[in-house]
Amino acid sequence: MSDSENRSGGNRWWEFYFVRYFVGTVVGGAIILFLNASETSSLQNLIIPGVTDVSKLDVQHLFLLAAMGLAYCYISSAPILVLHASRGAFLTHNTKVFNRVFYGALFVVGVVAVAFYFLCSKLNMPVFMATVLFALLMSLQIVPFGFSLLKNGERAHTYYRQLTKARSGDTEEARQYIESYKHLREHGNAFFILLFELALGIILVAAPKPSIAFNVLLFWIIPAALVWLIGTVLEARFSNEPPQP
Repeated sequence: MSDSENRSGGNRWWEFYFVRYFVGTVVGGAIILFLNASETSSLQNLIIPGVTDVSKLDVQHLFLLAAMGLAYCYISSAPILVLHASRGAFLTHNTKVFNRVFYGALFVVGVVAVAFYFLCSKLNMPVFMATVLFALLMSLQIVPFGFSLLKNGERAHTYYRQLTKARSGDTEEARQYIESYKHLREHGNAFFILLFELALGIILVAAPKPSIAFNVLLFWIIPAALVWLIGTVLEARFSNEPPQP
């Protein structure tokens, strides 16, 4: 890479993690503050004891809130990692089976939700809606994750092998194309994070007990933690079937 390219790459301020996650950190801090101060939240006064509104924030609390906002932002983005790692499951040419399972899972969640809505006379609507949202987001991750591991990671391996071959074309056109979709994806990630931050906030504020909120966070990050399995399977496939030039 030439010096001019290095200088150009060094000036791409939007690629730095601080800038990329700045808005997410601010929004995450606001959600943390709301969860800690709201009377409807089971986490009231548990996250930052003594801080019930903005007027109670001093310099130390602001730094703590910023750190928690960044952590919340990162945790909220866990589903994005799962979708990114398992994208080969829904981006390959043959997706008929995947589509059936995926939309089938969403249909099952919908049917169960409707059944509960009509059969349960004493239904807590905020908790009910938060549970449905959580189930939909889990389905969004679990189905592609499962398909990525089927047949020793066949779908994921095929996708990454094709992607590697396509990226290996050392031409200016290929570099420009890769640069374009990377920027689109990174900017999209920033807004995608905000969406998941709000979704997780809605689920947590509806949690009736702190223990349930903890379980929500636990199950929220489990699929992302298991992405390690996809990486391990790809590594094993690579050692046996490295991409051919």
